[in-house]
Amino acid sequence: GSTCMMLDTGKKYVFFEGNESWYEDSSGSGGGGGGDVKEELSIDPQMVNFIDYDGTVVEQWSLDSLQKKTELPAFLEHAGLTAQGWNWTLEDIQDFGKPNVVGMLYVTDDGWSRFYLDIAERKEIVVSVGVSGTQEIEIDWGDGTKETVTVEYSRVLKHVYPSSREFILRMNGNGVNYNISYIRFYDPVTGDDIRNTYYGIVRKIESGQGLGFYSSAFYYAISLETVSFSERLVMLGAQAFAASGLKAAVLPKGITNLSNSVLNEAKWLEAVSLPRELVKLGSKAFCKCQNLGFAVIPDKVTTIDASDFSDCSMLEAVVLGDAISSGGGALFSACMNLRSVVLPDGLTQLP
Repeated sequence: GSTCMMLDTGKKYVFFEGNESWYEDSSGSGGGGGGDVKEELSIDPQMVNFIDYDGTVVEQWSLDSLQKKTELPAFLEHAGLTAQGWNWTLEDIQDFGKPNVVGMLYVTDDGWSRFYLDIAERKEIVVSVGVSGTQEIEIDWGDGTKETVTVEYSRVLKHVYPSSREFILRMNGNGVNYNISYIRFYDPVTGDDIRNTYYGIVRKIESGQGLGFYSSAFYYAISLETVSFSERLVMLGAQAFAASGLKAAVLPKGITNLSNSVLNEAKWLEAVSLPRELVKLGSKAFCKCQNLGFAVIPDKVTTIDASDFSDCSMLEAVVLGDAISSGGGALFSACMNLRSVVLPDGLTQLP
């Protein structure tokens, strides 16, 4: 039967067969328990890869075994998060019938979105939030300060923290969609945003109910390593995480059109899982993602722009869905390590 596996972002864990606990191995050599160490997996472009939101590979299926499967891998567990399921169904994975990257979706267990902040040098931050119409947003700044604010289309919120350390900013839209425009420092003298310092504030995001991201929301947020997206994500604007420090991105079924440059120049991105419902890739979607090694384009996408995967220097393999019929010139330019492209049925060369 299925079991649950507990993973912890940012740490290397190994699992000892017959032991239900996870053991942190800082040396890389194992120890401290009996049995064999389960080898840490990496994405295999010839397999169906199941990844956690941080890019950790938790299970792999061979194509030979794919049609024999009767259930998806077990849901994963993280403290404070509720697993919502994989972003592909078993039927869709089997119907696709090609190597793939499938990811787990989460929502916070209390419905509040959490932003893990590093208030290191400055203590004054500004948060811009937007909604459709007028609604109330609950905010817990993480330092004992709580408030409920009314947002009419958009509102800029300012807060001064008492000290320089880590805080968890929590927001709740009470079941209604709301979107973050940015989180930055500001100058308490002039009141102006300090645009060249906001990149280092947010370390991690855990999405609550209804959270979305406007264009350039976390552009150049190089300290941001992980975001757990929920299945209700509907807003993911252009350049939302461009040039950020994200290591992985698992997108839900509600994302049918991927905005331009959404992960452009995300140089640390190693894994991405696109939903089968995706219809359109925006231009420069993954341009200059220099650590991305494997990409799968679902089979409802009909066109790839020449810039979508240009300058992905570590890209080794690409799987194209069967609907691909056209693409811009010089596809995969400057992808000097590209060794394999799985073509749509009926095609013998790139469109």
